[in-house]
Amino acid sequence: MRGVAAPAVGKTVAMSSAVSGLVQSTIRSTNFWDSGIGAYAVLMWTTDCANGDSGAPWLTTMGPNDAYPGDVIAWGQHRGKVSAGPYQGGCLWVPVTYISDKLQASLLLP
Repeated sequence: MRGVAAPAVGKTVAMSSAVSGLVQSTIRSTNFWDSGIGAYAVLMWTTDCANGDSGAPWLTTMGPNDAYPGDVIAWGQHRGKVSAGPYQGGCLWVPVTYISDKLQASLLLP
């Protein structure tokens, strides 16, 4: 892994999970309200996520600003789906930057 990145609307990232497999989508919102964590969830345009995907990584092989081609960039960890309302079924994940801040932890990178 080369690094971590903060999410931005319009950026395309992918989830790699044991249940849904590889799912690629574009970021729809970076401050979506989720009852468990507040307005820190990232909402994707896709609904191709399933029960059992929680904890899967969202990542790219290109960094922010298309730097580091071929290196894995960690964006976040899958949380679930929107359960009701106009965005029902949309896939949600939590940014790595939010997770490390709340845990007061740093990621060791090469």
